[in-house]
Amino acid sequence: MRKLSIAIVLGSVLVAAPFSAAMSQSNNPEYAVFVDRSGNKPLTASAKDTVRKAITASKSRAIQIQGRADYAEAVKNELVLQGVSPDRISVRPVVAKPLQKAGDGMSDPTDRKVVISF
Repeated sequence: MRKLSIAIVLGSVLVAAPFSAAMSQSNNPEYAVFVDRSGNKPLTASAKDTVRKAITASKSRAIQIQGRADYAEAVKNELVLQGVSPDRISVRPVVAKPLQKAGDGMSDPTDRKVVISF
């Protein structure tokens, strides 16, 4: 019974390893940035770090931004501040719907999400 258990676990690892490697090497990686609506600086330090990682991964390819127009513009501005040429950036705004409050009074994070891809 013990040999069977070891074989099942080992088999699972061998099957899962190529799958997770393929997922991590996606042809079209995406980076999600969550914009902070409170205050006058919409991008947190964490969001700016995500933008920096996306720039590094883009390897000078064209960058697409998708999200609410005002939030997508904030992310585009950060990309430019971090040295990306504006002609490499295209913005695809998502139709803005009124931000609804979640049960705890906070806005839903998915409404504040901007996706960076290339």
